[in-house]
Amino acid sequence: MQALVWLSLVCTICCVPLQLQFDVTAYDTIQHLKLKFVQCKMAAVRRSNRSTSAATINMRDNSDESDGWEDSDDDQPKTASAGAKRKAPRGEQNTDPNSAPAARKRQRTAAARADLHDLTLLEIVMKHSNSIDNAVKEWIERYRSNRAAAAAELMTLLVKVGGCDAELTEEDVEGGEVDQLAARLTNTVVQEGGVDVLHNNRTGRMLAEHYRVFWDKALRQLAAADLLFDDFELNDKLCRLVTALSISVVRGFRYAATLTAAQLISTWISISAGLTESRELAKFQLDAEEKKKKPSREVVASLKRTVERCHTRVEDLRNFRSVTFTGVFSHRFRDVSDEIRAIVVESIGSWVVVLPTEFLADTYLKYLAWALSDRSALVRGKALAALDRLYSNSENIPRLHDFTNRFTSRFTELMYDVDEGVAAAGLQLLAKLVEHKVIKEKDVSGVYGMLTLSNASLRHAAAGLVVQLLPEQGREAVEKAQQQLQADAATIDTSQQGGKPARGAKGKASKPRAGQGAAAAAAAAADAILEDNHQLILAGLLAVMAKIA
Repeated sequence: MQALVWLSLVCTICCVPLQLQFDVTAYDTIQHLKLKFVQCKMAAVRRSNRSTSAATINMRDNSDESDGWEDSDDDQPKTASAGAKRKAPRGEQNTDPNSAPAARKRQRTAAARADLHDLTLLEIVMKHSNSIDNAVKEWIERYRSNRAAAAAELMTLLVKVGGCDAELTEEDVEGGEVDQLAARLTNTVVQEGGVDVLHNNRTGRMLAEHYRVFWDKALRQLAAADLLFDDFELNDKLCRLVTALSISVVRGFRYAATLTAAQLISTWISISAGLTESRELAKFQLDAEEKKKKPSREVVASLKRTVERCHTRVEDLRNFRSVTFTGVFSHRFRDVSDEIRAIVVESIGSWVVVLPTEFLADTYLKYLAWALSDRSALVRGKALAALDRLYSNSENIPRLHDFTNRFTSRFTELMYDVDEGVAAAGLQLLAKLVEHKVIKEKDVSGVYGMLTLSNASLRHAAAGLVVQLLPEQGREAVEKAQQQLQADAATIDTSQQGGKPARGAKGKASKPRAGQGAAAAAAAAADAILEDNHQLILAGLLAVMAKIA
């Protein structure tokens, strides 16, 4: 009876178009199999030729070894031209200490072991990125001995990356007037000009990556050495400096400040995670110690100090994140540079994924939603990438319920974006939303027409969304076929009875007619199909093929 349901499904939904589609598919399949057969045959011929050549070489070698004659040039096969150079064995290559590869290796080794005191932090980040670890260690030692000088050196790195060649002094660091300092640096660039090293076509991309790595390692090692939370308050100084430079009229300063602020918050999140683990471990040890019959007062006091210290530092870092976000990102989100806006959106997306307990809130999610309407395709793409990662985690779906309902219409509009890359990313996001049953088929019904587009990436993304819609489409198609069968059965019974209900000899209802039995069997078969996900997908595929035929 399931065959009857399938036959009714095919005939009532997509009879003729489906046949045409199957004919085309069968033809393509035959052509594909022919091509595969030819390729396999050619591969077999090549393997046979290689085997024959290897056997011939082995026979020649064996004959040369057993003939008793000494080797000579005349006996060797002439496979190379007279002027060709013989390739040296692997063990004999590059043995000359004066060769070019050996010299380059010595130069790299010498550079790695060079005294980094003679180089600025910018030179290390730009030209000696392999020595960043050593540079950070040496800078930590300088920070131990003279915090103000080392902080000035670190802030100078930020200023130079922003395009200004000025050197910050200890007085600039300890003075505390960051607004005046930022104004002076801005005037220097406006009057004397600057070099935007981050947008250099040759080194800009790698410099930004190495620059962020340096800041991350420096802050992490400061925290590990218990130097980040002392009375010098380096976090506060850095926070105020990046905030002051982020509102400069010089685009290089705004870009460098936003990039630095993004890395500061990311590293603060990582340090907070480590402090939180230490706090929870100390709490566990404290509870275990207090449950003892004779707990040690010194151990209990030490653990309490650890818990309080970790908690205080976690809260301090939370405050620094909040202040930096408000001072930098809430303003740079509207920057005229799409690259700066992209940094803001990408950073927020990464923080929401890494620390959802703090950033998975409307305060931060609204920036991702607003970025979907940005005039730059770069920014829209960053927002879609962030949302895609966010919706990939099923645990976030309940907390995103209100957010999703509010911006569903904008999500569905993205598959028609003027930028093909953004439209493809929008389709991928919609596929995840359908997978989690967040939106329904009627919201994305226009996707079927995109299966015939000329752009391959759009077709592929649209197919991914359609695949998620197949079970729902199959359910609707099977229910429609079931209703049609029941209507046909009722028509059969009516025609057999002459339009009047059949009665028995004593007024009792007669036995069920053939149409009624067929309707019951069809209903049972349809119910079986509805319970089988694979058959639902197949039914949905038939329905989709009928729509696009």
